[in-house]
Formats: sequence, C-alpha cells, structure tokens
Amino acid sequence: MAYKYCYLCGGQVAAVSANGETHWRCPVCGQTFFDNPKPAAEIVLVTEKNTVVVVVRARDPHKGKFDLPGGFINSGETVEQGLERELVEELGLKASDYTQPIYLFSAVDQYPWGQEIHTVVTSPFTARLSSSLRLEAQDDVEKILYLAPDKLRSEYFAWESQYPIILAAIEYWAQPNTSSNALPTSG
Repeated sequence: MAYKYCYLCGGQVAAVSANGETHWRCPVCGQTFFDNPKPAAEIVLVTEKNTVVVVVRARDPHKGKFDLPGGFINSGETVEQGLERELVEELGLKASDYTQPIYLFSAVDQYPWGQEIHTVVTSPFTARLSSSLRLEAQDDVEKILYLAPDKLRSEYFAWESQYPIILAAIEYWAQPNTSSNALPTSG
C-alpha cells in the first residue's frame, strides 16, 4: 500500500526508502507512516472423524471460495480473543464447544479491499470439534462444510496459505500423542 496524503494534516507525503523498505513522511507535520500488516487469526477445526470444517465465503473478496473460520483482530484484542469472537460471530461456537486451540505457525497473505491490497499476517490454530455439534452459518459465512482432507485442493481456497495450514493441522492430529485428546462435552 502507498500513502499520498497525511491523515493528520492533509499534507502530501514523500516516500522514503531505507534498508530495502519504504515508509512515508509528511514534510508539513513530521508524521511518519509505515505499511504495517493487519493481524488475523483462523482455525482448522478437525472432528474425531478427521474431517475439516471449511466455510464458504458469502462476501467479497473471494466470494464463493473456501475459507477457514476466523478473521481480523480488533483493536484491543489478543489473537486468542479475536479468534474466539470470530468463532461466535461466524459459527455460533462457544469456547467450550472445541478443545483448547493449538497454535500452528504464522502465515502472510494479500487481502484485496477496494482499490487497496493489504498485507495480512494470520495466526492459525487448530482444535478438535465433535462432528455431532450442529454449526450454523452466520455473519459472512454462506455455508459450512465438513470435508475429508483428500477432498480439498489448494485452488479451492480464498488465500494461498490456507491449504498448507490445513495439512499441518491434519499432521498435528495424526500424531499419537494428540489424536486421543478428549473432545469437549457440549454444555
């Protein structure tokens, strides 16, 4: 993303390159702007039958593509709090409906929004979820699918990083010391 004007005073900003990175400086008020990424969290929910919960996007960008439950972190939230909020908003899930989320690894994607392209750093997690739990599509989710990993392809997903994240989650749950984690009891 590039800046043209200072959001504080309206002055025209100048691009400054240093150490292979660009930032912008306002010569009027002295403010410096950086193109920092937007934080997000998502989760690979895996059932005891090793199916994965995948949602279909109801809105652009990438309307109709597969996505993982999750979204942007709001100001003042931790990544974990943002993930928990997103699961309530998108699937109606309470924290007691799934096992304690396990962090996998961070990933970077590009998020088109209007005429801008934002860099997003996502923190993906995985957790177990009972296949008997009834989920309802809410917010920006068109449909919820329970799919076996062999039915998934990278090109089905809204973002490039999501398919490798799913593979990492499936590999995590295939480990002998994790596959027997108890599912939460609904309540």
